[in-house]
Amino acid sequence: MIARVNRPIHQIEGAVGYAFDLVRDGDARLPVLILRLRTGEVVALRGSAGPRSTTFALLHRGPADHAKTLPHFRDLTGLSDIEPL
Repeated sequence: MIARVNRPIHQIEGAVGYAFDLVRDGDARLPVLILRLRTGEVVALRGSAGPRSTTFALLHRGPADHAKTLPHFRDLTGLSDIEPL
């Protein structure tokens, strides 16, 4: 996890142009969205099981520099409510 995105799900979907999928985690279904940025990095947004959750984890795994991935995500999505970790 490299950051938290504090926005309602519909605002994130509008900013990125894609809808979240619901992925089973035990009895819960979590909203998950995997994106390949134009810069080549692959990131995922994962929410909690609560339907009104407005906090999403921004996940990144790979050889790219996490310090560069976060500004790339911000620039390409226009989302500014991001708390780096």
